Amino acid sequence: MKRNTIKKTITRSGISIHNGKICSITCRPSYYNKGIIFYNIAKDPYKLYPIPLSPFAVSSTNNSTSLGIKNTINTVEHLLSALSMFYISDLIIEVDGDEIPILDGSAYSFVEMIKEAGIEELDEEQDILKITYPVWIVSEDKYIIAMPSSKFSITYSIDFSSKSQLLPYQVVYLTLDTDTFIKEISRARTFGFLEDIEHLKNNNLALGGSLDNALIFTKEGILNKETRYQNEAIRHKILDLIGDLYLLGRPIEGHIIAHKAGHNLDVRFAKKLYWNEINRENAENIQKILDDFENISNKLKISIRENF
Repeated sequence: MKRNTIKKTITRSGISIHNGKICSITCRPSYYNKGIIFYNIAKDPYKLYPIPLSPFAVSSTNNSTSLGIKNTINTVEHLLSALSMFYISDLIIEVDGDEIPILDGSAYSFVEMIKEAGIEELDEEQDILKITYPVWIVSEDKYIIAMPSSKFSITYSIDFSSKSQLLPYQVVYLTLDTDTFIKEISRARTFGFLEDIEHLKNNNLALGGSLDNALIFTKEGILNKETRYQNEAIRHKILDLIGDLYLLGRPIEGHIIAHKAGHNLDVRFAKKLYWNEINRENAENIQKILDDFENISNKLKISIRENF
């Protein structure tokens, strides 16, 4: 697979979900094998600080994923999710404002944006992150696991039954490519709970949120008149996970299994994948890793088969 950029510059504007202000992004082609680079041009357009795509550039995972410390850019995950599944490896992204616009709350507007810009194949090969042995992270009852596989697939489970009777324990498994992402994941909108809105707004979050860009669940139901998928909330969690893992800037070849994860665990897992790739285990350590994984999988009561 070759590295890719876009054919032409393209811009989108809209409200930001957290600070409630109008912001815009401009995506420009990049041909120098430098990866995806963000710039916040709102602060000082004559003094730009590049923010490289990396899990180590994450400054916050509080209700979204934010990059950069000096010139922070918030809510990058939906855009990254679309870039990931179109295999865009090289891009310059200029953000006029502190946040990526939420648009309709999904990744579909970014899908349309990429299609409009067109994709240009570059000469260099993509560096694919191939999962060759189990990698996992566990936090209380939450976990993410990567298993070897010849394709990119995700098994995701959630349980928000304490928040809404519409969101009991549920599982989705998908093998992902561009077409499947567009059809099954890209239109799933971000979601929240009516009981949390006042707290979020008191902390200057979700100030731009509305029924136009988010699903709002109550204890007994949902405020939105229509949903786009029968299980739209869990599909959006998959969308977020894809975006957060693309902080690595590389396509993944492996089966990702996630339970009750979120931005914080996603980013911690991306960092672990990075270090595991850098410090790839030698043959004599693999059996110990498999034994350790057998123990943790038994504790979590999960299957280590290729598919569920």
